[in-house]
Amino acid sequence: MKRKPRLQCIAPLVLSALLGLSACTAAQAAPAAARATVPAGFRLDPDGTLVHEGSGTRFPHILAGFTRVAEQGYDPSGQYVSVEYHSPVHGAAIVARISLVHIEQMSAKEHYTIMKGQVRGYFDESTPLTEGQVVLPDVPEDSVWRGRFRGVREGVRFEFSLTTVDLGYWGARVATAYPEADHVEAEQRLDALIGRLRALAPSVKPE
Repeated sequence: MKRKPRLQCIAPLVLSALLGLSACTAAQAAPAAARATVPAGFRLDPDGTLVHEGSGTRFPHILAGFTRVAEQGYDPSGQYVSVEYHSPVHGAAIVARISLVHIEQMSAKEHYTIMKGQVRGYFDESTPLTEGQVVLPDVPEDSVWRGRFRGVREGVRFEFSLTTVDLGYWGARVATAYPEADHVEAEQRLDALIGRLRALAPSVKPE
């Protein structure tokens, strides 16, 4: 029987604050590397790369065309953290929040099923579009799962998605929001971001 994670490991995504950012705010956000403090669970390397100490996952300032703008640790042990990236698109922004959590022995599909209701709750008129396995180059089958949705927030129509990634000892989830008209380009960029993230994330428990 698969062991389920600790309760705090599946706490709600802080997506409401993420989606409250306007395109102007996203463009003006200061790089995370410029901050004087680094949250619990991270270290900042001299080249500006943010490293999650528990997993060894590396978060460069620029990753697959996205710029790192924020990071947060949710517990002192560093077993639940998030890093936020933005990428400009046609005068707006694709906003992606990557959360890393220790959920050993839980599949990407199980992780997705637990979290999708909370993500949908941040939008009005939330409508599912697609849901299922994502096939990416050099990524094992069944290790990435995604749901895409359409919704309204403060009168603006968005498309948003939740992608979960099985990293072995760790799991990742990527909550993404972008203007509805840019969904094709946003999905392509998201796939590139997921591929690079997985390449920078060790799949086994660090010594």
